[in-house]
Amino acid sequence: MDGDKEDKDENEMRQSILVQLYLNMSVAYMRSGAFSLARRVLEDANALKPVSAVIAFRKAQCVCYNLKSSVQQLEEAGGLVIQALSMRHHEKVFSASPVVLDMLGYKDSQQTFTQLAVRIEQRKVERLALEQKIRDTVLADVDLMGGKTSRGFLEMPWEEQDVWEEYHVMQLLVQKYYDMIQLFMDSDKLDAVE
Repeated sequence: MDGDKEDKDENEMRQSILVQLYLNMSVAYMRSGAFSLARRVLEDANALKPVSAVIAFRKAQCVCYNLKSSVQQLEEAGGLVIQALSMRHHEKVFSASPVVLDMLGYKDSQQTFTQLAVRIEQRKVERLALEQKIRDTVLADVDLMGGKTSRGFLEMPWEEQDVWEEYHVMQLLVQKYYDMIQLFMDSDKLDAVE
């Protein structure tokens, strides 16, 4: 009977160490800008420990720090922060001594979680402003071109694509086209002068 208890305790300890390793890896991936890898590692940690305030917090951080996160993803991250706040009282790590909490970076978890929630709200406002700026710029260019454009471009899923970069590439291509036309016209004028 004691052997079963020892095995169970040992397995819990291994699982706890593995979850902490996943959390550390996710932070490293976030710092390097590999947000998809960070999300994948956090999902693996979540599979090992389905109810965890720290995992929910890190998932919310991952979405918040990713500048390509959509408004919907940011709203879901806000829900994760609320979930983390409600779960933190049930986790052993948050009942540790203040010295241990300070060492782990959880000394004032209430304040830290609240600051992340505020930052997520700021990011939602920034993202909505960016999307509106893109739409306004595209529509202004459509007006300049006599209203001609592909309807598909205006109806793109703005959250899923990096439309801003694609739009700038499109503008560069159009400018190159006009430069080629100008070069052709200038060369015809030179031929006419000779």
